[in-house]
Parts: sequence; C-alpha cells; structure tokens
Amino acid sequence: MVSRAQEIIALANANDDVPASMKFAKALELFQYSEKTARFTDANTALENLYQSISSHNGEHSVGIETGYAEFDKHTNGLKPGKLYIVAGSPGMGKTVIGLNWALSAAMLGNDVMYYSLEMSTQDMTTRLMSSICNKTSLEIERSGANADFLGVFSHKKDLFADVFKRVHIRAMENFDDGEEATAMQIVSDFRHLKLSGADPKLVVIDYLGLMEHEESKGNLASAIGKTTRILKKLAGRWKIPVVLLCQVSKDVLKRADARPVLSDLRDSGHIEQDADLVLFIYRDD
Repeated sequence: MVSRAQEIIALANANDDVPASMKFAKALELFQYSEKTARFTDANTALENLYQSISSHNGEHSVGIETGYAEFDKHTNGLKPGKLYIVAGSPGMGKTVIGLNWALSAAMLGNDVMYYSLEMSTQDMTTRLMSSICNKTSLEIERSGANADFLGVFSHKKDLFADVFKRVHIRAMENFDDGEEATAMQIVSDFRHLKLSGADPKLVVIDYLGLMEHEESKGNLASAIGKTTRILKKLAGRWKIPVVLLCQVSKDVLKRADARPVLSDLRDSGHIEQDADLVLFIYRDD
C-alpha cells in the first residue's frame, strides 16, 4: 500500500502536460488494481490456457464477438479479444453504419460497448441506432413527430431494446470540453473511467482516425499516427478486448478506373498496417 501511495503522489506531482482528469483516472486504477500483470508466462501455461479457450467452444459459435455480418464472422470468427481492427473506406461508403451495427450486435449479446464518435452528435448516433431497430431511414425517424402511428412504434422499440441501448456508452463530439483533445491517451483514460464507473466494455469503436489529435513526433505526422495506433493496440491487448478503428482512405482511390481500395490507400499506411490485426475495406460499385 505504501508503494502504491508513493506512485500516486509521484503521479500527482509530476510536472507535465497530462490533464488532471487522466491523472485522476490513473490514480483510481492504481487503487483498484492492486496486482500487476506478470511480466512472463511460461509456454506450458499458455498452451493450457489455449486448450481451455478452444474447448469452451463447440465449433458452432464464434470465438469472438459476433458482428451480425455472417460472411465476416465466417472468415474471421468474430471480433477477437486483443485485436485491432481497421475499417476503411471512402467518405459515404458506410464506415459509421458498420461501426454502429457491430456495436449494436455486441450489446445485443450482453456486452458493454464504448463508442467514441468524433464526427456525429449523440442525437445523430441514436437516430442511426433506432434506424437499425425500426428498419426506417434516419430521415423518417427525424420526421416521426408528424406520424402518431410511428411514434407509437418508436416508443415501443425504445422500451423493448432499453437494456441493449444501456450497454452502448457513447462519447460524442459535444461531450468534449473546450480545449479537450481526442487523443489515443484520452481514449485510454476514458476507457479506464468507464470501467471504474461500473461498466465492463468488451468492445471499443472509434469513429474515426482522421479526426483524432496525434502527439506530434518531431513534426512527422506518420510517426504520430503510428504512436496513436500503437497505443490503441496496447489498449486492446492490455484489456483483452477488440478495438475497431474507422478511417478514411486517400482520395486518390477515386481517380483510378478500379476504385477498390488497397492497403497503400490508407493514409500513412505503413504504421497502420504494422499495428492492425485485420484491415477491412468497404466498397460498392454504386
């Protein structure tokens, strides 16, 4: 306890630019998690853990979180713990739709989800969530006040899926204070804060990389992005959860005769490829 208290005092007295909220979250974590993770695991123990993990599934179910996208789950066994997934595409291809649908699927399976939106407001996001539940367009939902019958359907669906929606924890753009930046470290801090508040997020979705702030590395944006993806990869590994990072591809893809994205279309793709466990590109001809 003395050692842990000294760590917290040193954290509080550190003369750096780390926000007080992040220091507070770290201090709470130091109190709650009294045992540090072992530095090494012998291979025999690791193999025994692997056997137990494999034998706990009957072969008919996904070993990760099912996304609701049958073909994706078939080829990947769902969203696996400790993995960083990149979902990339041109603007308007449906990155946010996939992120929200995966979050909704995870919540329906009883998992808490942390959804970080740097592009949309909370109202925009919940409108899209209800769009999936009601099988109506966002425009129809926004105009539902003019349709008493649909309002009844809306209210019924909202109550029916209340427990599911409670598991989707949203931090949208209006939830940031002036001057507060959405960095990878801030996301880690918010994740810890969410856990300490009683939730147990099993999936993190971040929408999207292009709107995040990166800690500059001697003016090299590529290196800064690499540091961001490395931190998110560590978040996935440290807490044994899948992290889904949405990002845009270069506009140059639209100038080609074949506009199907490839890895080199990822902005600063070298660092992203290095940390990603799987890169999924979204494309449709129309």
